[in-house]
Amino acid sequence: CLFCGLGALSVTLHALSFTGQALECYECGYAGCLFPSKKTCGFLESCVTYKTVTTIKKGCINPTQCLSESSETYMGITKKTTPSCCITNLCNSAAMPRVSAITGIALLVTLWLSKLF
Repeated sequence: CLFCGLGALSVTLHALSFTGQALECYECGYAGCLFPSKKTCGFLESCVTYKTVTTIKKGCINPTQCLSESSETYMGITKKTTPSCCITNLCNSAAMPRVSAITGIALLVTLWLSKLF
């Protein structure tokens, strides 16, 4: 989609016009996302998070690639993923996925029941 890439570039340019500087994003590879580092992206880059069913990768990306499906290879396994891009400092948060309240309660009940029997 020609215009989709231009839209992403337009949003990034708009964000940079307010900040006047490159974004700071979290960066980590598939094996190291428990403790991501901070990285200053290049001019006109956006923050990105690639997610597959079992892995996460974070870093910087050219905004024209934000809407494109890509293939990522980790440990010899290639998976298709669509990058999730954002345009504010540290917006590709290092926070781990949260457990829902229902899942947490179910886990506690299961642990409690396992202690009884």
